[in-house]
Amino acid sequence: MLPWILALLSALLTCTLATVYLWWFKRRRTEMQLGLQALAGMHWREFSTLIKRMLREQRGLRELQDPSEESREPSSDFLLSDGPNTWRVSCKHGLAYRIGTAAVNELGAAARLAGAKGGMLITEGRVERDGLGAAEKQAVEVIDGPRLWPLLQPYLPVDVDTRVRAIARHEAL
Repeated sequence: MLPWILALLSALLTCTLATVYLWWFKRRRTEMQLGLQALAGMHWREFSTLIKRMLREQRGLRELQDPSEESREPSSDFLLSDGPNTWRVSCKHGLAYRIGTAAVNELGAAARLAGAKGGMLITEGRVERDGLGAAEKQAVEVIDGPRLWPLLQPYLPVDVDTRVRAIARHEAL
């Protein structure tokens, strides 16, 4: 009788752990993937606007006009400041980006030329290991897909956020 009870308890524990995994971890991973796809589906100007809003509200940074830019055309690269410190921000819009050393070094050089304290490289894609190493040397903060989604999720349009959550919940079930 005891082996049957142990087997039943073992089966219940296994089912419970599988349910928790599917509901909690897999649903959140699916939500992140779908959310990044939704961000990538936006126009680059909308994406840059979301980034500026997030940095303004979460870090207290405000946009500065770059004196080297002669036109008032929107750009995916911009300067932000919190008062005494300035950062050069570069948005690489798209899931296909695999950022390496070259893009990080380019941003670091652009930040130094602009007189900025450092740079921020923001992408829905991924930053490769060599890019992360270069970022440490160049004073560049990297925010890629997995780190970007939780930061931008509160700023998504309500319909997009609702759709992403519903699809992830459905897939988890």
